[in-house]
Amino acid sequence: MNDMYSLVREAQGNPAMLEELISIFEPKVKNLMKRVHPNDRQDLSQELRILFLKAAINYDIDSIPGIWEIKKRAE
Repeated sequence: MNDMYSLVREAQGNPAMLEELISIFEPKVKNLMKRVHPNDRQDLSQELRILFLKAAINYDIDSIPGIWEIKKRAE
């Protein structure tokens, strides 16, 4: 269960999995914070984590379109 789809699906039913999702994105958040003023880093990184958790919880995993649906939308 290493792919993002499986992790998000599991996290929607098991809040403990949200920690694993956060740990996956933690290096990216830390890298982004290098570009932010030191006084704002802690607040912004916390806000990013909150937004990420909300997105993971509220994402409708069953509405992911298939390849033919994407092709049809593109036409």
